[in-house]
Amino acid sequence: MSRFDLDHWRGVSWEKRFEIWAYPVAIISDRYGGVYSKGQWLAVAGFARGKMGEAALKMLNCEGDIETEPNPWGGDTGAGDFWSDPPSWIAVGDTPDAALAALKAKNANINWPFDDQTDGA
Repeated sequence: MSRFDLDHWRGVSWEKRFEIWAYPVAIISDRYGGVYSKGQWLAVAGFARGKMGEAALKMLNCEGDIETEPNPWGGDTGAGDFWSDPPSWIAVGDTPDAALAALKAKNANINWPFDDQTDGA
């Protein structure tokens, strides 16, 4: 990102920058009903965002070996591994609103676009 691009964002509120970073957000029910994730609903952020978006979209489309690769929709082992250390682009809650609030809270310290978050790739 160029210096000009960063200067453009300096006066923009965190809430607005979060919306740009996170949206579109998919809110979906957890395959395992919270057994591994500890919540009934998942908020999955930012499909348009580089490597992070590619990883989220790959998981939502169940691409790859979903039974063995760590992901929230895979087999018991894969889901357990995924939720032991989930990436910043996914959060859980007991309601759809709670999942979105958890996603915001989980990323409250990210100063996007000044901090590039591409985990989960």
